[in-house]
Amino acid sequence: MFDVSSVTKRYFDIKMKDLVLQLEAPSLSTMKKILYLTREINESAMEDLEEAVGIILNKNTAKYEISKEMINDELDFDQLKAIVLRFLQWVLTNKQSPN
Repeated sequence: MFDVSSVTKRYFDIKMKDLVLQLEAPSLSTMKKILYLTREINESAMEDLEEAVGIILNKNTAKYEISKEMINDELDFDQLKAIVLRFLQWVLTNKQSPN
């Protein structure tokens, strides 16, 4: 019998200035929300992008809270896009591995 608890947890390391976080893999419902929020990146989707990055960054092992102000003031648009894209690449790569 396959024991789900035997699956090794993996973390996505991210550094923002002096802050280093280990992000946990999202649940399926969270992943669907992130994908929905980032479906189209344009001016009208900026709030959705901000929310998606907030969801991603706030699921960290340190339980460190990333505020909207921190996202708005410390990250530029290219950095926001890069966080989402790299995180999604990491999730998909890890989902394809056997553990």
